[in-house]
Amino acid sequence: MPDNDRFRTGLSGRWLRVQRSICAGDRPDRIADLATKAAADDLRRIGGLGPVVERLEAAESRSGNEGWPDTIMDEASVSSRHHLTLFAANQLTRQLALTSPVTALHAFAERVISNLTNDRFDRMLPNVLGPGKLTAARFADLRDDIQRHPQMTKLCDQLVKHPDAAGLHAPRGTVRPRKIHDLLNTEVSEL
Repeated sequence: MPDNDRFRTGLSGRWLRVQRSICAGDRPDRIADLATKAAADDLRRIGGLGPVVERLEAAESRSGNEGWPDTIMDEASVSSRHHLTLFAANQLTRQLALTSPVTALHAFAERVISNLTNDRFDRMLPNVLGPGKLTAARFADLRDDIQRHPQMTKLCDQLVKHPDAAGLHAPRGTVRPRKIHDLLNTEVSEL
C-alpha cells in the first residue's frame, strides 16, 4: 500500500472485538458474551450444521479415492490429509451412533462450536501472546473458561433447535451496563 496501510486478515470484526477485549484484560463474562455473539454470527454465515454434515458425507463418499488433485501440495500429504479426514469422520460417526439422536445432535453441535471457537482463538495467538501480554497457559485457561461458559451452552441449545442457523441469535448477555444513577454515585477508583 502506498500509505503503508495494513489490513488484518483471518478474523471477522466480531472476533476482533473478542481479541481486543482479551488484550484489554476484560472480565471472562464480557469476553464470553462477545465470543458467543461472534460464534453465532459465524454459524449464521456458514449456514449452521448443514454444510458441516455435507463435508463429512463428501469425505466419506471419497473413501475410494487415494489422492485429491492439489496443485500446492504433493500427493503424499494430500493422501494423508484425506485419510485423516476420513478417520475423523468415521470416529465421529461411531461415537454419535452410540447415543440417542437428540443427544447425538447436541454432541455434534457442541463439537462444531468448539472447533469453530478453537480455530478463531488459534488465529488470535500471535496478537495476544507475548511480553507484557498473556501467557500461553493463561490464554488456554481463558479459552476453556469461555467454551464452558453458560452462554456457549445456550448457543449450543439454540443451534440444536435451529440446525440450519436461520434465526439463530446469541443469547442475551450476562454483563449488563450499570445504571446511570449507580455510575454517578460511584467513586472513580471503584469503577
